[in-house]
Amino acid sequence: MDNKQNKILITEDNEIVSLNTSAESSDNPVFIFRDNSLVYLNPKFVTEFNLSKKKISDIKIKDLINDEDCEKLISEINKCLDFKSKNFRISCKIKSVSEKLKQYDIFGSLIDFEGSPAVQCNLYDISGTKEIISQINIAEKEYSDILQMLPVGICKMDLYGKIIYSNNSLSKLSEYTAEELKGKFLWEVIGNPDNSTLIMDILKKLREEYSKPFSIFTENFTKNGKPYKTELKLDYINDSEQRNIGFICLFIDITAREAAQNSYEESEKKLKAIAEVMSDWVWEIDIEGYYTFASQKVFDILGYTPEEIIGKKPEDFLKESEIQKVSEFIRNLMI
Repeated sequence: MDNKQNKILITEDNEIVSLNTSAESSDNPVFIFRDNSLVYLNPKFVTEFNLSKKKISDIKIKDLINDEDCEKLISEINKCLDFKSKNFRISCKIKSVSEKLKQYDIFGSLIDFEGSPAVQCNLYDISGTKEIISQINIAEKEYSDILQMLPVGICKMDLYGKIIYSNNSLSKLSEYTAEELKGKFLWEVIGNPDNSTLIMDILKKLREEYSKPFSIFTENFTKNGKPYKTELKLDYINDSEQRNIGFICLFIDITAREAAQNSYEESEKKLKAIAEVMSDWVWEIDIEGYYTFASQKVFDILGYTPEEIIGKKPEDFLKESEIQKVSEFIRNLMI
């Protein structure tokens, strides 16, 4: 195992556990659960929940999670450990240092510790999002009618990618209703586990670095398993003081465009194959007038191979008296 990518931890029971460094460096609380025992808490979790004086082996899930949510969380963790699911998302209340109950979204994923299954849980504090959601909703009411009519899928999210609003086009594209989309994370809507980590990393980068709007191409699956491809464009939602309070994401369906491009490329191959056996010289030039294709017949006519022709212009092979006439003919073809 590459120790540059994974940190090796030894628990109080001398168990060796490999930990992806992203858990340790996360700006959110993270815990890892295996064989009904807690095996790791990241520094953020230890300080936020005042656990520095406790041994990991002494900490139980019920010590971390509010009673009414504890069984729900354990049930989801066990489903992953029994390989009945790969990930889950639930909301739980957790007692902080100040003894106040704070609401968290917990995103759990089945991971592999050197052959042993474990569940990594990332926690996102959503207790302070009511005001943010309120501000986004005000903006939504202002532009809702326009957004609903747009042919591009649109969703608005909080800072952690949880969808607050979506338009009709996104429902049509993803096959989820607006009610089903609300509360889902962006990567859940995309429906492709291979893209989940990438999307989370992008949101983290946008959240922490306040970088430029981001664009990415993704392969997705609808609610009913139908594949489709999109270009996702992510940008910020700011409040009146220009603070980042969430994200807006455009889903541009490129499935048809890619199919058309593939069809065009296939047709082009067939046409070029036909051109090679024709008795005439067949050529192709780009918008700037350079040869991009020439059939083999060019050798019989000009004495050049196709490779020698490509990248040159027709004028390079004409008498000076013919250049203007041929150049004008080519320009007319391009108009």
